Amino acid sequence: MKYLMLICGPDTEDDPETVAAQMKQITAWMDAQHAAGAIAHPGYQLHPSTTARTIRSSGDGTPMVTDGPFIEAQEVIGGLIVLEHDTIDRAVEAASEWVRINPAWSIEIRPVLD
Repeated sequence: MKYLMLICGPDTEDDPETVAAQMKQITAWMDAQHAAGAIAHPGYQLHPSTTARTIRSSGDGTPMVTDGPFIEAQEVIGGLIVLEHDTIDRAVEAASEWVRINPAWSIEIRPVLD
């Protein structure tokens, strides 16, 4: 079954040395998941939330576009990956490594409807 892995964290940037160390760990994680056949889609890293646009109904069905993310929050979605595992528990186990890499991140795992 496919599971969407939403990667969330603070809307700030870490120093370049920290980012480089984290990327090495993330690359190793991705390589291990690829080797296990558990990556259904490699995913994407997103630009900062300041580049987002949100579209809502104005109430009469007319689209209203605003700058910024869809909610006011301390955490924003930073990227996504689609995993393929037998159970949600296995997907959670695999994704849990991300919070070991950076404790400020949170990961949401959600089954994908086929």
